[in-house]
Amino acid sequence: MDNRDVAAPAGNPNDQLWVVATVGRLAGQGLLERPAETTDPIAVAGQRLLIAAGLLQTDPFGPSERLRSLLPAGAPLTAMSWFVRELLAMLSRYAEGATAGWAETDQKLIRARGAESGHVFLSILERSRAYLPGVPERLDRSGAAFLDVGTGAAGIVIAMCRAHDELRGGPGHQRGCGDRGP
Repeated sequence: MDNRDVAAPAGNPNDQLWVVATVGRLAGQGLLERPAETTDPIAVAGQRLLIAAGLLQTDPFGPSERLRSLLPAGAPLTAMSWFVRELLAMLSRYAEGATAGWAETDQKLIRARGAESGHVFLSILERSRAYLPGVPERLDRSGAAFLDVGTGAAGIVIAMCRAHDELRGGPGHQRGCGDRGP
């Protein structure tokens, strides 16, 4: 099989859904940053599809800037697997008559979203240090507290507590809450 065996970049909605699903599948296999083994023809064909769609590049092999731009800055490419699962589930619920938006009940997906949101938040915080004088140091002081008022899986507060040993995760949480989490 060579690249001519893969259709041109997706132009119709059905093809676009397959491209999105392929991104999720390959991300879950860790195959957005390294070539697939030739013994896995499905993964090889998936990578060729993403190359044709402009989401993977061949020299050097890896994600294109277009693919990277689909994730928040600092999020690992493996997050694409959960992002795609979440997106497709949300679209399915919408097609069945639900309102648009997040209403996930899959506990594994909720935990994954929480963990990834923590990574993204820490990345944003790191890049913002120059604009937040003294904040990083205050997070490491005894008695420091961080409150994430949200409705997710507490991924941000867990990541913050893991990154700052003295930090409490809001009212009622003990110091060093970083040892707990999903």
